[in-house]
Amino acid sequence: MLGHPVLVQVLNMPYEKYYANDLLPKTALPGQHGHVAFFIDSEGNRIGLYSSS
Repeated sequence: MLGHPVLVQVLNMPYEKYYANDLLPKTALPGQHGHVAFFIDSEGNRIGLYSSS
């Protein structure tokens, strides 16, 4: 797996049961520039995660 171990753990969680809405699941960026994911948490905050590896 690529990315920081904590980020990888968070992105691989079954977040549907913890978060209100999945905007963009874990997605590889072109050219091996990392991964991103976006979701809305249970309080309505939009969260974006990025890993450079």
